[in-house]
Amino acid sequence: MEWSMSRQQRKWLMFKAVEIIVALLYGQRETRSLPEFRFKNAEVLAVHGDLHSSMELRVLAHDAITYVNVDEKAMAIYRREGRSHVIDLPSGNWNAATFDVDAHSDEVMFTSFSQTTRSGVNNAWHPYRVDYLDLVKVQSLKNSTEVQQLHQSDFLQVVTHPYFDVPVIMKLTKGSDIAPKFLGHVTEDGRVIGFLLEYLRDAQTLFSVGSGENYDACDAGISRLLEKGIRHGDAHPGNCMIRPDGSAVWLDFELSSLI
Repeated sequence: MEWSMSRQQRKWLMFKAVEIIVALLYGQRETRSLPEFRFKNAEVLAVHGDLHSSMELRVLAHDAITYVNVDEKAMAIYRREGRSHVIDLPSGNWNAATFDVDAHSDEVMFTSFSQTTRSGVNNAWHPYRVDYLDLVKVQSLKNSTEVQQLHQSDFLQVVTHPYFDVPVIMKLTKGSDIAPKFLGHVTEDGRVIGFLLEYLRDAQTLFSVGSGENYDACDAGISRLLEKGIRHGDAHPGNCMIRPDGSAVWLDFELSSLI
């Protein structure tokens, strides 16, 4: 007897295949993590880099943002030893430092400090801007009681992004409900470094609530993006959120482009 799959079955298998691939990628990242750097007198806000090159730390110290570049040689040492590194962050008139292997002693240490001007997003379009240091950190949104105690207008996420197309794409999707509401830009020393998005209350990823109707809702969202001239670039179940009313919202436009 000949067996054939319906359109819905083919779509389900496609999403399941993507789920497996994404799960494998996440597993690799967890087992091959970056060395952990911590400071006794400062807080690491973000880490940028990979396992085979240098790493940049964005650090909050003395009520100011500084950047510490961990050189490739220093990375290799801590990768090999497989341990975290706790150090003091020196004070002074600087906002950029390099953590490297000293040429004379072969010890890992701070080798340079400088005061630099960093570039920001150059096509900021939203009128509302908020300084990063003025944001109030929400410790956890996993606890439902904590979430219920927050005011609806406080459901914000901070998302930094270096790519040019993202604010443009967000502007094109504004008011369409295809993506989270764009609430404004985040600044640091006057330059735009990121943006604010609404917190999608009670929404779940397609990973968690996969069903025929939900797959159709996510598929319809992709079609609406294409109608607006936007290619998402990373469409998988982990990037599609389902609201309680069954409507879909697409996240993570990092690889998106305008058609």
